[in-house]
Amino acid sequence: MIFSLLLHGCLFNASIQKIPLASHTISDHVCQLSSDTRAQLKRNTLIRDPQLDITAQRYANVLKNHNFFAHNDPRWFAPKTPLDRVLASGGEYRTTGENLAKIPILQIPLRHNSVYIVDREKHLYTHSPNGNIIPFHTTRSGAEALIESWMNSPPHRETLLHHKMKFIGCGTAIQYQRGHIPMIISVQLLQTQ
Repeated sequence: MIFSLLLHGCLFNASIQKIPLASHTISDHVCQLSSDTRAQLKRNTLIRDPQLDITAQRYANVLKNHNFFAHNDPRWFAPKTPLDRVLASGGEYRTTGENLAKIPILQIPLRHNSVYIVDREKHLYTHSPNGNIIPFHTTRSGAEALIESWMNSPPHRETLLHHKMKFIGCGTAIQYQRGHIPMIISVQLLQTQ
């Protein structure tokens, strides 16, 4: 996992209020920002592949629903590897790269790891007991944070910027768990020609 937090306060109530964020819109931004980032660095832009989108979204949902975070599914809730998942979804046999990220739904600097609960039902948090409320990500700022996390990690950056990659698909899920800050889970699939 790219990010971890220490929560101060009590557990959430049994019913968790959902925060309105459209995961498909985050995926749209992630795909577009990925291509834009490559263009800024003089790489070819990427072509959105609907089949890769479907595969990435399915795996984002598996990661969310089965509460694990790995490129290779250890429990076989989905085909084991990224290429296995692409093939099982009807995609083509090509060199395949995958980036995963899991970030808080809050706009928290990546190095900040302490959060206080102000209101459990409304998902309101601060950095200190009497501090200002931490804002939620918008679909755009969430996508920007995901791209930033990949670009700051050498292996993820290499996958995103690999010179032979031509196609992209993205999937995103919002994970709500009692006692935890909601998380944005993103799966980015890249394939060569």
